[in-house]
Amino acid sequence: MKPGALVLTLDPAAPLDGKIAHREDLGYVIAHPCHPSIFNWEPTEAAFRDFYGGVSAKQSIVVALMSGTESHYALGEKVSQDMYAPIDQTYRITLEQMAILEPAMVETLAQTCMEVVKEGFDRIIKLGVPEAAARDFVLGHLRIQIAVLFKEVNGTFSDAAYKISKRAKPILFRENWQKIFEMDDIREQVRDITER
Repeated sequence: MKPGALVLTLDPAAPLDGKIAHREDLGYVIAHPCHPSIFNWEPTEAAFRDFYGGVSAKQSIVVALMSGTESHYALGEKVSQDMYAPIDQTYRITLEQMAILEPAMVETLAQTCMEVVKEGFDRIIKLGVPEAAARDFVLGHLRIQIAVLFKEVNGTFSDAAYKISKRAKPILFRENWQKIFEMDDIREQVRDITER
């Protein structure tokens, strides 16, 4: 690459693990889409069904300057906004903060939890619950649960729901599971991605 050029990458894993060749005369920016929120309001069916973003549904992005100048960052942000448009918000964060978001938050935790929810869904179908009823019931409850937890609505769960959640958490999760957000553990997660 020409001196002064910009290296723009998608994911923090390879940069955090030192898998990207580094030159002092280049700028390095990492940008990642947040993808359209489950609470996006979109005016058309096509935009509503743009789950990944970058077509017609608005989404936010996170951008980190790994190395280089502020002009490298500005160029990386502009290219990222054009690439992932339509954009709602652009958030400037650090490389380490991006790794806390992905892989730790959205892959290690959220995706794994959703995979377990899907395994539970498949299990209740095998137990005889009609699939269409189970799908509507589970997805409707997930939507309201997420809305309550992320304060999209001014609501709360029932006392019974809180009781059963308190009972279930130590059964479903190991003690100290939050260590996945510590940088030493995140570096292990990244190595699993880049080396194995």
